[in-house]
Amino acid sequence: MRKIFIFVGCMVVGLGSSVIAEVRGGSAFGNLTTAQVIGMGNGVASVGVGIADANSISGSFTYGLSEYIDGRIRLAIVDYSGLDNKISLGGDVKYNLWSMKSPAKYPLDLSLGGLFEMVDYGPNTLWQLGGFVVGSYPTTIGQNFKIVPYGRFAMRIADNGFDSGIEFGFVGGAKYVLSSTMDFYAEFQIDGNDGIFLGIDFEVL
Repeated sequence: MRKIFIFVGCMVVGLGSSVIAEVRGGSAFGNLTTAQVIGMGNGVASVGVGIADANSISGSFTYGLSEYIDGRIRLAIVDYSGLDNKISLGGDVKYNLWSMKSPAKYPLDLSLGGLFEMVDYGPNTLWQLGGFVVGSYPTTIGQNFKIVPYGRFAMRIADNGFDSGIEFGFVGGAKYVLSSTMDFYAEFQIDGNDGIFLGIDFEVL
């Protein structure tokens, strides 16, 4: 009987740990932005879909805080396996360090930033806080096909109320310029919550 109790106890701990690890795993939003900034006073809204370990539908609003700084708020409905759908809240701030449009002729656009995410998945809340660097390179294929490949490296501290740790992630993708006011994004994320993220943004301000 004692062995049975020990076995059951180990199963409960193991299942609990797997849920914690799954919930902790990475961003629910992906990246869905390049290193470029939108300019002071401008506003961009976007919608995104994540086909990943935890599938998600998200929306965001980006506002140009200055010539070099963007601020973004994000909201997602996330489907964690074995749990009810959850709401995730996030945001980031991006500072454009290098711009290919500047007189200095930098080799690429490069931005540094900070991010946070939180989701309440039951008895505890998952908090993630960290920083990132994102680089992109705008190019034109043929007459009209404008594409901006980009990559982001992120580091964050994740705390789910049971344990905490430092996690790293990478996102790589491309922005396709559909018109002067609309863009399409396609990217892959390797960041605990691994998968493909797609999005569309459009100017609203």
